[in-house]
Amino acid sequence: AVVSATHPLADQIRQDKRVLLVRSPLDALQILAAFYRERIYSKILCITGSNGKTIVKDMISRIFVNSDHIASPGSYNGQLGLPLSILAADRDVELGIFEVGVSEPGEMERLAAIAKPDFGLLTNIGMAHIAAFGDRREIAKEKCSLFSNIPDDNWILVPDRTQLITQNFKKEDPRIRTFYDDQAPIKVSVKSRDGEGAELLIQSRQANDQYSFRTKTVTQYLLSDFSAAINATFLLGKPLHQIAAFLDGYEPRPTRMEIWTSKNGLRIINDSHSADPISVGAALQAASDLHEANANSAAKDRKLVFAFAGMAGLNEFAQDTHQQVGKLAADIEITHLCIVANNETNIAAQSYLDNNPGGQVIKVNSPSEIRDKLIPLLKGGDTVLYKGARAADMTSAANELIGSISQRCMWIDLAAIRENVAQIRRRASGAKFMAMLKALSYGTELERIGYWASSLGIDSLGVSSCAEGISLRQSGFTGDIYVFLSYSHDFTNLATYRLTPIVYSKTLARAFIQSGEHLKTSLPVHLKIDTGMHRLGVDPAEVLEVAHQIRESRYINLTGVCTHLACADAQEQDDFTHAQLDTFDDCLTLLRDNKFDGLIRHAANTAAAIRIPRAAYDMVRVGVGLYGIYPSACVAKELDLTLAVAVTSVIVDLKEIKPGDAVGYSRGFVADVPMRVACVPFGYDDGLPWKLTGSNRVGGGYVLINGVRAPVVGRVSMDQSLVDITNIPTAQIGDEVLIYGLRHGAMLRPEDVASQSETIPHELLIRVGSRVQRIFLAS
Repeated sequence: AVVSATHPLADQIRQDKRVLLVRSPLDALQILAAFYRERIYSKILCITGSNGKTIVKDMISRIFVNSDHIASPGSYNGQLGLPLSILAADRDVELGIFEVGVSEPGEMERLAAIAKPDFGLLTNIGMAHIAAFGDRREIAKEKCSLFSNIPDDNWILVPDRTQLITQNFKKEDPRIRTFYDDQAPIKVSVKSRDGEGAELLIQSRQANDQYSFRTKTVTQYLLSDFSAAINATFLLGKPLHQIAAFLDGYEPRPTRMEIWTSKNGLRIINDSHSADPISVGAALQAASDLHEANANSAAKDRKLVFAFAGMAGLNEFAQDTHQQVGKLAADIEITHLCIVANNETNIAAQSYLDNNPGGQVIKVNSPSEIRDKLIPLLKGGDTVLYKGARAADMTSAANELIGSISQRCMWIDLAAIRENVAQIRRRASGAKFMAMLKALSYGTELERIGYWASSLGIDSLGVSSCAEGISLRQSGFTGDIYVFLSYSHDFTNLATYRLTPIVYSKTLARAFIQSGEHLKTSLPVHLKIDTGMHRLGVDPAEVLEVAHQIRESRYINLTGVCTHLACADAQEQDDFTHAQLDTFDDCLTLLRDNKFDGLIRHAANTAAAIRIPRAAYDMVRVGVGLYGIYPSACVAKELDLTLAVAVTSVIVDLKEIKPGDAVGYSRGFVADVPMRVACVPFGYDDGLPWKLTGSNRVGGGYVLINGVRAPVVGRVSMDQSLVDITNIPTAQIGDEVLIYGLRHGAMLRPEDVASQSETIPHELLIRVGSRVQRIFLAS
């Protein structure tokens, strides 16, 4: 721990060798990061600009998916975030891709001294933080100062050669290249567009070389970002065909032009990560383009709705810029402007009405009220854009609208996952944390968990198949990804996407050795030892033989060793678990005695990481524990995790049932008293176990409505179920139904539902159907 020397407890902890007392912990962190940058990174690309930094960084990282690189997690780009990004490397790195952001004059000098960029990219100069700088010229000066010491034989990529930018460099500066004018090395254009996205064309201006790829959304705003990323990666040596291949299928990450479309064509655009004049204008134009391209474009009276919480930090520019936003909303024919009312948004609303007298303005006091105002208005073919500064929490508001429209939702709370990671890491004495994301990340969504992994405190990821590993690498995760069930024919993809396979047999070891020698390609591997699970793993008696075979190979590198515990979640089986660990320790000693040094050791699953301290070794592997779910009751007694998932539906119909009336298929339930029954569109195809069926002879399961139990009556059907709400008189059509999880303070443990269904919570999660909308809560 690095602690301020003026901290009240400094004298008490002065003798603790784990604590460093310094004048300024932030200064110390930045000095350490600068030291690290010099020794770990061969070269660094720094990206700055008023907006678009994260999207461009993510695109570049995706293109470099098969190259040795590290990129900033999330939006880590400031005085704290940049040093943390640089310090995230645990090995020598060929290329660091870091975004850099400032909010006050003078900050860039410190950040430039830390990063010492070899190459630079400026996305744009907008009005973010203009109150602190005074005008755009000062913003441009501050941002361009990041590139002052880039060598003359390297490059600085800028949008164009306008005076606003070029005045910050020497005349005819040989380093300056452009990405969004006629001088750009690579031209990026829209080849075709439809309701699901667009096909982009990339062309070299100096060679007759062109390729196209599909993206799930495109706007003029994103076209600039694509141009920046594509030109940067081309200048860094990537050929056009690789750039097109790795960008194929790209879609913006959550809260950055994230688009959700209902089955009837209602489109919700969540671009609530930031709000400055450039990004607001671009988002409005994007919403208009997508609205026109909507498959339901022939529908009459389609509405284009703008939900707006205003722009912060503009000071004396606030009035003019909000007037401009209002006029633009009118110009692109926004039909309904929904504002979170304050002085600035009222100005935008008045400007909107002045330029569009027939427009409709809806005012709310907080983003949480938007949903209730919009639901009665919306239908298929409509488009809704959410925009506002991050602090306005428009992301949650957009998610609530999506959840209300979608009849089936799975909510994943990222803050809860982050806390669970921290809790388990502390329990495991600081061991590295591998998140096991098998079965599409336990039914949540593989790529999104992968995208957020670094910012959640996760060091590495584990999957079953090579295909899952590729998806995670393409999601932007740059840390280690371990593949636990790879095959010999996976070698090329494992090497291409920098995946580390777990070698579980002599046969697989020989196959990888032969592939490496044939392809002249190196591959790190971990060796799995069967210590008693008797599923996969090398027999302890053969461990040394296989390890020597790997070491003698020129291309296969043994970097770790692991085992799998069979009964860590069963307290009564602890003797067997410790016997497994004893066998593992014997193998580790044997390897160490034969000069196999520096191997990463791992054995603990969720249960062992929480219950058995000796199993932590160098790294723990956590699956359901990520989501605050316990594999057994004895594990639940050891650590208080936070439930991070909720599965919900809604009431769509109500019926009054008379005594003697049968409910559902096969007349399995017959009412003996008057009842009030609700129909819930959630059945076994959605993941509700059929065993929760309720009959007169056997009690079924239950759901929660307004925090009160509602028993399942009759058979669980394929896509709907019936529940008894006789004792919930306030229940009505549209009310949310909690199938299981934690939602708005009500909790129904997945473990309990699994027990009622005669299964385990792992299976309950992975059975959640594909039509259940996954919604991630990032706050």
